[in-house]
Amino acid sequence: MAKNKENFYVAKGEKDTHPWLYYGEEAPVIDDYGTSTACKSKCKLIGSFDNNVIADSVKDNEIIKIYIRKETKKNK
Repeated sequence: MAKNKENFYVAKGEKDTHPWLYYGEEAPVIDDYGTSTACKSKCKLIGSFDNNVIADSVKDNEIIKIYIRKETKKNK
């Protein structure tokens, strides 16, 4: 059985003061009130996502999927 891939998401509704970081199988939803929420999708709220370059570029009513790549460096 295949496992669903979980991703990080950054979402900001028009009434949110700053973006929020989520983690899960599905993207968060922007509800009718203009805020981002994890209630209607398979994801969890991690916390606020501010004071960085990515957070400054997120516009109102926008959801962004974030990819994190792990690198291992070999010591010679």
